[in-house]
Amino acid sequence: MVQVLLDGGADVTSKDMYGSTVLHIAVRSGDVEMVELLLEKKADITAKEEDGSTTLHVAVSSGNPEMVALLLRKGADKEAKEEVYTSTFVG
Repeated sequence: MVQVLLDGGADVTSKDMYGSTVLHIAVRSGDVEMVELLLEKKADITAKEEDGSTTLHVAVSSGNPEMVALLLRKGADKEAKEEVYTSTFVG
């Protein structure tokens, strides 16, 4: 279903009322396959939520090492800082 929407031109950069993109939501849910698909469709791995959280911050706070590794392989910035908190502290 998601593939059909993406193939039809769904906007992978739109944000909800909290500033979350569909990529943030997929990362939060732990859906590695969906995250890979969204990144193939040029979802913005650097997009920030209202509090400044990047997708990498979300993966770290969700305690998902597989997702953290995927995002780092795909170019997530491990030095990015949230507005409210600190860096992701991924070494």
